[in-house]
Amino acid sequence: MSSYAGSGSFTRSGLSFESDARTPLFAIFSAIILMIIVLLIVHHSLPIYPLLRWRMLSLMVVYNLIDFHHIRETLSFSVEESAILITTSLAILFLELEFAIYLDVLLSLVLFLSKISTPVTFLPYP
Repeated sequence: MSSYAGSGSFTRSGLSFESDARTPLFAIFSAIILMIIVLLIVHHSLPIYPLLRWRMLSLMVVYNLIDFHHIRETLSFSVEESAILITTSLAILFLELEFAIYLDVLLSLVLFLSKISTPVTFLPYP
């Protein structure tokens, strides 16, 4: 079975990598399993905001792709980087994904421009 990819998702690629998938048949099985999970969640709907329910499903799928070591490292490294990380994480939960990515790129660009706008000068030794 061969075909062209219509779209690709990082979560599916990461899941494929983590499970050591070797054939395109993995995409079919993952789609069937995801459909079963979605149907179970819809039939046993939780009394929470529907958008958060779908976001939580996405978080369950990508939990193993989250690098907690680097998140802790970023939070301890810089206040500005931590603010961007937290803002982007909240934007991913409460906004559409495209807008969250735009916000992250914009905040990162502002931080980068503020860092390079003040050059570091080295004074010569006396």
